[in-house]
Amino acid sequence: QQAKDVVERNWGRFRLEFQRALVDLDAWRQSASLHPCTDKGLCWENRKLSSGGVAGRWHDGAWRHFYILQKQEKVTPSFQCSRSVYPHICRVMVRIVQMGLDVMRAQVSTAEGPISFIGAHRSS
Repeated sequence: QQAKDVVERNWGRFRLEFQRALVDLDAWRQSASLHPCTDKGLCWENRKLSSGGVAGRWHDGAWRHFYILQKQEKVTPSFQCSRSVYPHICRVMVRIVQMGLDVMRAQVSTAEGPISFIGAHRSS
């Protein structure tokens, strides 16, 4: 609950920092464009499931992940945060780790048109 409160109190600053980062080339270098749909209309995607088998779904548009923090095993410190692009978010993430929460990653996802219909996500 304490970590959730910290994030909620800082949400406005997170939003502003991310909006500023959108004009920073380093932010774009640390991002990944996922599932672009270049056809006119919906695209079908088959995805292998970790449990075996394949799940198919329709999507339109594309989405992108902007990576802020990623936990890395056998590295000191144990996570790498993009401090030059997201200084405030990184400071808050350090505070949350100091509270004892195991932070695996932090990222912001954006969706692009024309409609940005993205099917339901399934966890493994």
